[in-house]
Amino acid sequence: MLQKRGSESKPKQPAGKRRKKSSSPRGLTASEVAADSPPAEIDALIQTVRDSGGGVVGAYRDPVGGHWHLIASLPMERIEPTPFQRDL
Repeated sequence: MLQKRGSESKPKQPAGKRRKKSSSPRGLTASEVAADSPPAEIDALIQTVRDSGGGVVGAYRDPVGGHWHLIASLPMERIEPTPFQRDL
């Protein structure tokens, strides 16, 4: 009787360790991103934007790091390119 090569059953190797999904989310929840009022530093920055003739679109906390971010619109004549930007 002829046996085909590779027909012998090989013992199965144990499966690698799998990561368990965390039951608790990392970072802030959706309600925590906008729940708190901004700290004094952000309030001062908001006032600076308004004094410059700009408008504040919004302020929020980064969901992962918890740092505050400010989105603002400024007049073109009030901004300057950073030194490392090339002239186009």
